[in-house]
Amino acid sequence: MPKKEKKKGEEKEEEEEEEEENYEEFEEKMEKLTAELSERIRKSEELEKKIKEKLAEPGFGV
Repeated sequence: MPKKEKKKGEEKEEEEEEEEENYEEFEEKMEKLTAELSERIRKSEELEKKIKEKLAEPGFGV
């Protein structure tokens, strides 16, 4: 195989490996971020419930 063809093949292989690594990093980050978002949404819902309860005590229903 000529050197140019081998070099192009190696470059393509390296690009594919880099792309795969980037995708794996992306997946890891997205898992972390979606877990964090889920936790924040849960806390937000808890706070919303508490606020509504506190406003309802003096008769301010929301």
